[in-house]
Parts: sequence; C-alpha cells; structure tokens
Amino acid sequence: MIAQNLDELQRIHRQCKTIVKKRSVVSGAAALVPVPGTDIAVDIALLTHLIKTINKKFGLTEEQMSKYDTWTQMLLFDVIRKTGAKIVGKAITKELIIALIKKMGLRITIRQLTKYIPVIGQTASVAISVSAVLYIGNNHIRECHRIVKNTILAKQGKSTFKAFLSQMVSWFWT
Repeated sequence: MIAQNLDELQRIHRQCKTIVKKRSVVSGAAALVPVPGTDIAVDIALLTHLIKTINKKFGLTEEQMSKYDTWTQMLLFDVIRKTGAKIVGKAITKELIIALIKKMGLRITIRQLTKYIPVIGQTASVAISVSAVLYIGNNHIRECHRIVKNTILAKQGKSTFKAFLSQMVSWFWT
C-alpha cells in the first residue's frame, strides 16, 4: 500500500535506510570470502532482494501498483515517467541488477583486484562492497521517496482538481 501522508512516507524512508545499512554489512562480509566471484554472486542476490523490499515498502511493486485505483495509477505512472525511474514498478531481474552493478564497474574491478592483497586489500574490498550497496540502495530509496511524495502531493490536490472539473462540466451541460 502506498503511503497516505508525508509522515508515513518518512517512516517508510527511515525503515528502508536501516534495511540498506544491514544489507551493506552482509555485502562487506561476503567480500571477505577469498573465493573469486562469491562476493559478486552475493551482491546480485542481495541487491535483487533489497530493491524488491524497498519497492514493496514504498508500495511500488508491479503487483501493488496494479491494485491501486485508476487515478493513483495514472499519477504514479506519470511521476515515474517524469523522474525517469528505471527500477520502480517493474519486475526486478538478475539482468537488471547486473546492469546496476556494471555502472559501478571500476569499483567492482578494484574490489576484485585488491581482494588478494593481505589485510589492506581485504579492507579496501570490504569498504568498496559496503559503499556500492549503500550507494545503489540509498539512490533507490531517494527515487522511490520522490515518486511517492509527488504522488501524495498530487492526490492532495486531486479533490480541488476534481471539483474544478465537475464545475466545468456542469457549466457546459446546463
């Protein structure tokens, strides 16, 4: 369910920030495993679940959006289109997450290379893993927050707009 007011939206925002912080720690722990590729496999699974969780908290999954009234759906799709959101209201696939990780390309390459340098390299690898998950997760939270906030504000103005439209219709038909 989409937030009904800005206070509820702030509460959801804080919950999602906590979730992102916890998941970034898991990503950092996975970076300590010295087996090549395990950290990337963990990041893909972790980010897939994280993005889905954030979407669900904000009420922006495909399934949730399909159950909203027509007016809310129109507002959401318009706001999503205007913001250019790529992973809101869509099925989150492995390929989509890999594309997000590829945007972090240089960081991921450095992380893989530094992993094999004792202590300093592993520390750098953990820091890069944690920062990558924080970056992707927090950007997605900001995107969802902006979309829902704009939708809430538009819905608050909806009654005024509907009253205006009904007044215009009544003038033309009478």
